[in-house]
Amino acid sequence: MEALYEQGKSLKGAKALILGAAYKKDVDDDRESPSYKLMELLSEKGAELAYNDQHIPVLQATRKYNSVPR
Repeated sequence: MEALYEQGKSLKGAKALILGAAYKKDVDDDRESPSYKLMELLSEKGAELAYNDQHIPVLQATRKYNSVPR
């Protein structure tokens, strides 16, 4: 956010790419991943989100996080 603000831009409407959603390196387990919280915070600020993780090709909604980028 700070880098965008320094450039006179807002997080709202900005495109953000989350790289990595797995909880640990080189696994396909996303339980308890901090990426979900990061995506929630960015989304609440109006960012357009996408993600990439070779071990987790499709993010699934969880009990705590219902909305995830596709």
